[in-house]
Amino acid sequence: MTGIKPKKNKIPIAVTLLVIALLIINIGATAIIFLDIQLIKSPETTIKIDVVELNPADALIKTSLSIKNPNQFSIIVKNLKIKTLAPDGTEIAHIAVKGGEILSEGIRNFSSDASIRFQNQSPDILTTEISGTIGIGFIGVIKKTMPLKLSVVTSIKDVMEELAAPQLKIKIDIDEITNDGIGATGYIEVTNPNSFDMTTNSLSISVETNEGENIGSLTVATGIIPAKKTVKFDTEGFIEMNGLNAEYLIMKASGEAAILAAGINKAVDLAAEIHIETPKLEDIFSLNIPTDVTIKSNVKASLTGLVSDMTLEVINPNTIAIDAKDITFSFYRVDNDIKTLIGQGIVEQEIIKPENTTTIETQITIPYTKLIGPNGGGGLFPDWIFVQVRANATIEGLNQYFWIGVSGYQDLHILT
Repeated sequence: MTGIKPKKNKIPIAVTLLVIALLIINIGATAIIFLDIQLIKSPETTIKIDVVELNPADALIKTSLSIKNPNQFSIIVKNLKIKTLAPDGTEIAHIAVKGGEILSEGIRNFSSDASIRFQNQSPDILTTEISGTIGIGFIGVIKKTMPLKLSVVTSIKDVMEELAAPQLKIKIDIDEITNDGIGATGYIEVTNPNSFDMTTNSLSISVETNEGENIGSLTVATGIIPAKKTVKFDTEGFIEMNGLNAEYLIMKASGEAAILAAGINKAVDLAAEIHIETPKLEDIFSLNIPTDVTIKSNVKASLTGLVSDMTLEVINPNTIAIDAKDITFSFYRVDNDIKTLIGQGIVEQEIIKPENTTTIETQITIPYTKLIGPNGGGGLFPDWIFVQVRANATIEGLNQYFWIGVSGYQDLHILT
C-alpha cells in the first residue's frame, strides 16, 4: 500500500524576487547612508565675544555663536555650554545655552550674556571655551554624534585702555608762617568721567620753585570718587621758608586711582600741575591777628628844642620772629594840611619776638627853630604834630619785606 504525500506550498517566485530586491535596496541604502555619514562636513562656527559694559558690580560679556550646517541633512546641537576663564585658569563665567536643530545648508545663531567679576585681577585677555554635541539622525535608523569643542582667546586690552583717567584741579592757599615753614592748605578736585566708581590709592603734591628746587610736599586725603561725580580731597602740609624767595611756585599732584568695577584690580596714573604766584609776606601775616603797634612819647624841653623819648610796642601774635630793619621814627608839623619833617630817629634793626610784645626805644630832638615860626602860610605854631613810625619787616633768610608801623596826630593849638 502506497502512502499519500502531502502537497507543499510553494512561494511564488515573484515574491521571492521582490524580497531579494528589497534586501538589496536596503543594504545599498544603508551603505550609502554610512558612506554619507563618513563624508559629513563639520559645521562652520563663528564666535564673537564682546565686553560690552563695565560697572561697579560686574562686567557684562556678550557671546554670539553662529553655526552653519553645510551638509545635505539636518543636524542637532545639544548640551551647548560656554565657559570663560581668566589668564590663570580661574573660571569667571559658566553658562548653558539652549541648542536646537539646524536644517540643511541652514544657519542658526546662539547668544548669551554673562555677568562676571575678575576677582582682583586685571586681565588683558579672556579665554572662552565652548563645548557641546552635534547629533545626526536618519529616519530613526542611524544616529551619530560628534563633540563640539572650541577655545577662543578674547582681548579686553582695548576696553581697559578706553578707561578715562580722572581729571584733577588743584587749589592751594598759603595761610601761615611757623617755625616749621610755610603752612599750606587746600584741596584737589577729582572728576571721575567713567561709569564706575574709582578710589584714590595714593595722592600727594610736591612743591618746587621755578628753578626746580624741591621745597616740600603736601599730603592729600584719599577716598572714593563715584561714577560721573566730582569729589574734593583736602590737602595740607608745610613748605620750606626759602620758597618765598622764588619767582613762583610749582605744585605737582601725582598718584594713582584704582578701578572699582567687576573686581578688576587695575590702577591709572593721576597727574596735574599748577603754577602759583609766590605769596607776599604782608598777605600771609594779614591772615592772622594783625600785628599790633603802639607808640608812646615822653616830651621834655631842653635848651635847643623838645626832646622826645619814643617807645614803640609791637605785639607779634605769630609763632615766628619778625626781623624789623630801618625802624624810622618821624615827626612832622602840619600847617594847612602840609606836612614838614622836623625831627627823625632811626633804629637799624630789632627782632620782634614771636607771640610776645617787643619794646623799641629811641630819642629824638626837635629844634625850636623848626617847631616855632610860620610855615607854609600857617601861624606861629603848627596846626598839628604828626608822628609816624615805620619799619621794613621780614623773616630771617628771606629777601621779601613788608611795612609795619603806626602813626597819629597831636594837637599843638597852644593859644585858642
